[in-house]
Amino acid sequence: LDYPPNQEAALLLAEGLAPLLRARLAAPWTLHVAGARPPDWLRARLQAAEGVRPWFDVPDVEPVYAACTVALLPVLAGGGTKLKTLEALARGMAVVASAEAARGLRLVPGLHYLPAETPEQCAQAVLRLHAEPALRAALGAAGRDW
Repeated sequence: LDYPPNQEAALLLAEGLAPLLRARLAAPWTLHVAGARPPDWLRARLQAAEGVRPWFDVPDVEPVYAACTVALLPVLAGGGTKLKTLEALARGMAVVASAEAARGLRLVPGLHYLPAETPEQCAQAVLRLHAEPALRAALGAAGRDW
């Protein structure tokens, strides 16, 4: 989280997506945001965001993935970011990802992941996966098989 595009993505989730989900989901939920080396200003904003559970500088990401049912990857830039997508797919998680997060992986939208570029599109995808557990399972299985 010391990389500006990752900071922007974290804020997109915490301050853009979380309020949309809060307004539309009656069931309790938590948005988990994980990353290393956040600057103090970002740490404070993520900790203050309602419905957000920040994970900072964790030595092992497995507990973060275990706490989640969907992986959200609103990646905006960067070459190493594809590893986050591959990690989520390998774990059999349903993935909602930006085009940048899927770029170069030859993934098929709707088969391996749901595409989303904006907080609104991301919210729609999360709500769809919440309402359609079979789709969530199918995306997870197809991503893991890929």
